[in-house]
Amino acid sequence: MKHDWTIIKRDYVEAAPRRTLDAVAQQHGISPRLLRRRAAAEGWTTQRRELASQVDAQRNTAHVAAVAQDAGTFDRSAFETAARGLEHVAAALGDKPGPGELATLARALATFHATGRAALGLPDTPGDDPGTLTIRWLGHDPTDVPYD
Repeated sequence: MKHDWTIIKRDYVEAAPRRTLDAVAQQHGISPRLLRRRAAAEGWTTQRRELASQVDAQRNTAHVAAVAQDAGTFDRSAFETAARGLEHVAAALGDKPGPGELATLARALATFHATGRAALGLPDTPGDDPGTLTIRWLGHDPTDVPYD
């Protein structure tokens, strides 16, 4: 009896989920011993492992690409939110806030600034050291707000 070894090999090497040589032999009506000899002589088990490694690598690449896309979408959203927050703080500063509100706005400004920089992949603060954001408003003492 002539066997189609290409199909038999594919049923063992490429099957998902994996199948045993005995199961493939039974499916194709051949002796498990004959199939084991052929598989060993042609390195089917090694080929199956190599294929599985390639599939895993491609799956990981696809996963990393999906995570990177999600991270990019999140970063863009964080950046846009920070930009809107900065606009809101700028508008509130135009309304001449009192000293307490000014300190709150300064902290919000620093938070939005840090969020925007993080979304762009930049350090939280410009330069190597955490700095201090100083807001001066006519008629009031400077308000120093650390943003580290």
